Amino acid sequence: MKDNVPKDNIPIFSFVMGTAFIAFLCGVIIVEYKIFPYSFFKKARQGVEALVNQQSSTPDPKKLHTFPLRSNLKDKNGGVTVFDRNKSYQGYTLFTAYDGQKCTNLLIDMEGNLIQEWYIKYSDVWGKKAPFLDKQFGDEWTCWQGTQLLPNGELVATFIDNGRPYCGGLVKLDLNSNVVWSLPKCTHHDVHLGNDGLFYVPGMYLLQDKGNRIQRYLRPRILPNSPVSVNFWKKPILKDVVIIASPDGEFLEEISLLEAFANSDYSWSFDRSFTSPKHASGDFDPTHLNDVELITEEWAKYHPKVEPGDLMVSVRNINAIAIIDRQTKLVKWLTRDMFSQQHDPDLLPNGNILIFDNWGKVNSEVGATRIIELDPKTQEIVWEYAGTKDSPLHAKFRGSQQPLPNGNILITESTGGRILEVNRDKEIVWEYVNKLSDDRVGVVIRAQRFAPKSLSFVGVAE
Repeated sequence: MKDNVPKDNIPIFSFVMGTAFIAFLCGVIIVEYKIFPYSFFKKARQGVEALVNQQSSTPDPKKLHTFPLRSNLKDKNGGVTVFDRNKSYQGYTLFTAYDGQKCTNLLIDMEGNLIQEWYIKYSDVWGKKAPFLDKQFGDEWTCWQGTQLLPNGELVATFIDNGRPYCGGLVKLDLNSNVVWSLPKCTHHDVHLGNDGLFYVPGMYLLQDKGNRIQRYLRPRILPNSPVSVNFWKKPILKDVVIIASPDGEFLEEISLLEAFANSDYSWSFDRSFTSPKHASGDFDPTHLNDVELITEEWAKYHPKVEPGDLMVSVRNINAIAIIDRQTKLVKWLTRDMFSQQHDPDLLPNGNILIFDNWGKVNSEVGATRIIELDPKTQEIVWEYAGTKDSPLHAKFRGSQQPLPNGNILITESTGGRILEVNRDKEIVWEYVNKLSDDRVGVVIRAQRFAPKSLSFVGVAE
């Protein structure tokens, strides 16, 4: 058997391999410890990435805002497909969706007839450059997310920009979609109108590197059963906050979610939070706050350690729902891992919590998503709806539910392009499909049902 390398070339081969190994080792050390000439490598990489992004094609809204039509919906027309007058809760349904051309907000009656629409371009609110974004992706990449409809027809809503940070600001529109006010803060996901008249909305900051050093946002704590070498709070990182605004859109206060956890007795809940995937821009998203709700007096009476005015938050990336003390601004209660990548926890009059559990039934034949009613005291799931073989329930991301006065649940199956109302016997009594074509549905981000008498503007719009 002959040697692959001639003997005369062995010294040259050894030199080349040795040099390559030393170069590789030096590269590892430079990147790991950020020493010279790391900054030059970093700028070169950023230049290449910018060139690639500049040469990329215009974003395709079909891929961004639409999804495949599921097989069980192929024989159905778009619009209202189920309507049981005797069992459904009568009213008007507001939903945020992609209609094939744009992201918009639509109000329909029980038969699917359009009552009112609210729409404005992102650039018409913030211009070519939003003051809170380093890089703005543009109208094609932007959609509405959380909405709060007022009785007079004014709509308070958040945008979502698909860059990093993925926020879009808070805006109030009148009945004709004119801007009443806008709050230039990096808000995202849902918006909640508290019974105190204030708006509560998730916000965020993108904390970037400073110089050549990667700094810690908070001093790491030595956690039980965690190796000392665990490196917490590396930048760049998305820092979530709760933003509180007045009825006139004035910024009043913000509460840091990272500090609320890290300085509380629940700092241990971050022991696995930094295993979440790195996003395309390189930032970590350790919390992913997607909902804030004000604790009411009615709900607090079931829980002695909770006060009216405290805040319930949904923290998707650690599979947790927590309550923040309004006075200390620290987490005072937490439950986690009974659900996965959840959205939109709602307070129920009986002291329980209704939760949109996106990935709670991963190995199920009927879809990975379920709606659960959780008893916070016993940590028991007392009711759930998880779809059926004929009508599976699965929202890969987003999604919401609304408890209705008659006990029914209005469910927004976001990536399924569907809104459905189910009763406690798990019957579908009303359904709407946002069907765009024979093979695509438009995303439905959030839906809410309103009693007819609660909307004074219906029938008076020009």
